[in-house]
Amino acid sequence: MRIGVILEHPKLSEIFGKNVVLDLRALLVERKYGNFRNEVSHGLMPTGYFYQPSIIYLWWLALRLCLTPFFKPWTEKQVTEQAEEFLDDAVTSQEEK
Repeated sequence: MRIGVILEHPKLSEIFGKNVVLDLRALLVERKYGNFRNEVSHGLMPTGYFYQPSIIYLWWLALRLCLTPFFKPWTEKQVTEQAEEFLDDAVTSQEEK
């Protein structure tokens, strides 16, 4: 299966979000913006090409996608704790009045 077909799948947008999928599609498939999948797989990239901002962005995007599952429970827990603290403070201030 081609990567372009995979990136068009609606479930992918549900999982990663529309913006991430559009970024991946632009960087990996679209000739106008990068077409990096084709360039790398066919050996068309010179060595210095890997230092371009768009390649660095793609690397960070891939790293973010790999690490997101590890940080999601942490952020959910942090938000829950902050909400509980806020509610406790609000109740306390109401009781003081």
